[in-house]
Amino acid sequence: MARRSGARRLAGLLLGFWGAFGSWACGGDAQRDAAAPGSDGALTNEATEVVALPDEALNATWQELGVPGASNRPALAATPSGYFALSRRQLGDAKAPSGWESHLYRSTDGIRWQRVEVSADNGNLWLRGVAYGAGRYVLAGMRFGGGDGVIFHSTDAEHWQEIAVATGAPSGLSGVVFVGSRFFALSTFRTLLSSADGVAWSSVDLGTTVMPLDVTFGNGQYLVVGSGDVQRSSDGLRWLPAPLDCAMPGACITDPSGNVGQGLHNRAVFAAGVFFIDQAASLDGQTWQSLPGRYPLATAAGRVLGSTATDELAIWAPNEAPHALASVRYIDTLAGGDRATYMRWNGAVQPSELAAENFPSDLPLPERLEFPLPSGGDCTTASCVIVGERLYLIPTAP
Repeated sequence: MARRSGARRLAGLLLGFWGAFGSWACGGDAQRDAAAPGSDGALTNEATEVVALPDEALNATWQELGVPGASNRPALAATPSGYFALSRRQLGDAKAPSGWESHLYRSTDGIRWQRVEVSADNGNLWLRGVAYGAGRYVLAGMRFGGGDGVIFHSTDAEHWQEIAVATGAPSGLSGVVFVGSRFFALSTFRTLLSSADGVAWSSVDLGTTVMPLDVTFGNGQYLVVGSGDVQRSSDGLRWLPAPLDCAMPGACITDPSGNVGQGLHNRAVFAAGVFFIDQAASLDGQTWQSLPGRYPLATAAGRVLGSTATDELAIWAPNEAPHALASVRYIDTLAGGDRATYMRWNGAVQPSELAAENFPSDLPLPERLEFPLPSGGDCTTASCVIVGERLYLIPTAP
């Protein structure tokens, strides 16, 4: 997986901003029963039953599907009306762009995708996140030259309304999630925006957390992670820092001046009564236990889906070792001629595999895209799950 290498690059960039800023996604239903660490230090929650995935899912080869992307791996969301893939591209010369575009596609089966027009004014639109909740679809990002963040919302994913939001960051919003009963729009600085309906938004300055990257909900509270302190809240509006012990792997970083502060955490998920962030877990979001080499990305059937220190796709539950999952990329299932055909506009392809002509900035994106599997399977005949920025089909093992 390329996720952690991107995180390391982001951490390096944030180190450069340290002096100016100061020291430093999937939720589930709240588990309100008392839970405490076991006597041996293991995490336990007697009130929570861990629901196991069927053996055929654990032993099958998970198929990563092709997804439409303008020039980057898209943000993905599963909704009642299908899967959505949101990507963007820069037009013209890389050093002197002539414009910026964002493109949204929708699919009901994970194979055939239809482009959705978000705005007639797409010449300076840079959208980074898509989410669904409370009967509303929400996109988040920025407009170049617009000065701040932008949010689009819709009740049918066909007709969109645009609103500007103040983020205090020149790069606008980096994403949006819906957890618990609220939307959270993530800024590229310290601002976290919250909304119950995706239309009216309130903001809070997180102070010791720069660039919030994910929010989850469980045990009656919200948890936000980014660069700096983990923070928790009972209402999604008022937040309290919950610093990690710097002795834990990945908890802290050192700036160029030698000062030690909280590090970068990309994801937060809640499963089986436990919060999971990069290399750590907690029952209450305040006291953390080290889980070296585990990087959560999503939840499924009461377990955590993510990657290990060796970048393997894996699944685990509290008090369980990660179970490695076999997986294959979409492009690796195709023969030579088909590879060339389906390489273009496929956001699941790694940039190192692309020739310059694969993402030509002077061509309009097609209205429809299709990435069929040789097996003929799709998300209507088998289970599909989003893990980070990847869409997987889980076939039944033979």
